[in-house]
Amino acid sequence: MKKRIFASVFFTSLLLLFFGLASVLILSEMIVSSDAKEKLIGFTNDLADNQDSNTAGNFLQGKKFGLFRVTLILPNGEVYYDSFSDSSKMKNHGDRQEVKNALNRGTGDSERYSSSLDKITIYHAVRLKNGEVLRCAITYDTIFRQIKILAYMMLGIVFLSLIISALIARFLTEKIVRPINRIDLTNPEKNDVYDEISPLIKKISTQKEQIKELKAQIKTLEKKLAKIKAITE
Repeated sequence: MKKRIFASVFFTSLLLLFFGLASVLILSEMIVSSDAKEKLIGFTNDLADNQDSNTAGNFLQGKKFGLFRVTLILPNGEVYYDSFSDSSKMKNHGDRQEVKNALNRGTGDSERYSSSLDKITIYHAVRLKNGEVLRCAITYDTIFRQIKILAYMMLGIVFLSLIISALIARFLTEKIVRPINRIDLTNPEKNDVYDEISPLIKKISTQKEQIKELKAQIKTLEKKLAKIKAITE
């Protein structure tokens, strides 16, 4: 019984710890994704507001954009400027979903996943007054890449979780079993136990009373048998 209680409590505690850890990772990725999208849209809109329709692309030259990738695309899909790559070597972007939506609707968004890098890139595109498309992008790590980066820390957390789960299971097992081990079968009715065990204690007490009555009846029968034996002799 003690082993079963320990195993049950141990695996329950371990499951809760893993579930908590997974929830934190998933929640953190959702927060990072939401924050990245919000910053990307704000950055793109601010940059678009500063553009000069008479000087195509000049408002981008010589500027630093940090983690943001900025691309200026002509109405025919050709890349005029890109902050990460040589625009002359880049393919036509007219078929990109965010670019098509920007040309047709004024704005466009998309998200692409790189399986080789375990990274997600989100794009936000805005159609400028002169018909060109300003597209900005930002890349962040997926939850799987975060796990890879934090592998050693994760192993430490798992090891610590095992120790904590074992200690919790041991403590709770002792706490659960202690009142049961202290049950006084000589005086069952005087035991202070769990409500779930009370019916068992009452049954033991009832059986004990029945045994007393049987013993009394046996003694009475033994006396009668002794008298009969004396008479017959």
